[in-house]
Amino acid sequence: MLKAVFPGSFDPFHEGHLYVLKKSLSFFDSIIVLVSNNSLKKHKKSLQDRKEHIIKYLKKNNISNVIVDINDGLTMEYCKKNNIIFLIRGIRDKNDIEYEQNLYHQYQEINSKIVIFYFYSTKNLINKHSSN
Repeated sequence: MLKAVFPGSFDPFHEGHLYVLKKSLSFFDSIIVLVSNNSLKKHKKSLQDRKEHIIKYLKKNNISNVIVDINDGLTMEYCKKNNIIFLIRGIRDKNDIEYEQNLYHQYQEINSKIVIFYFYSTKNLINKHSSN
């Protein structure tokens, strides 16, 4: 059974995230949407509120094979604890590419076995940000 983690702050979870999640479900049997805090962002809602929003959002969109979990620590620690080596990330533009490249190198330093699947946004979702 192939399991992957889709980490993010998801404040809020939106159609861009849903697009990446749907694409990912074509490759994995189960996906954990991992709700975390990002120290670079000011969050409007608590981790628990964001988790509950995602569960409702997924139910409304008939998405199954997804677990929504909360993480207080590092994504790599969560993956190690749960024996997961696959990560899912979304990319909208060249700024995301640069950010993701730096993040990839950080992840590799912590766990060289980690494999990241990147999904590009469609044109109509490029400007969709959680802060919008």
